[in-house]
Amino acid sequence: MNKLNYTLKGKVSLVTGAAGYLGSTISATLVNLGSDIVLVDVNKAKLNKVAINLKKISKQNIDIISCNLTSSSSIEKVVKLIKKKYGKL
Repeated sequence: MNKLNYTLKGKVSLVTGAAGYLGSTISATLVNLGSDIVLVDVNKAKLNKVAINLKKISKQNIDIISCNLTSSSSIEKVVKLIKKKYGKL
């Protein structure tokens, strides 16, 4: 629950390392504040689990992208995919 009456509705958030404990916790906070969210991690199986859990608590758009962020070309692909779907980041 948002006790501060602060909202991220209409915003798109990118969370890297989203399959880990901190990333999934941050992701839950962002969707609870109303943000659409893009989850990025190299572990697609764990990303899927995080997305399923987030969809249980929120109606926000939740997308996952499995990606190795040590590759600059992979990062460029992530940015292009997000801009294509949401028009912004």
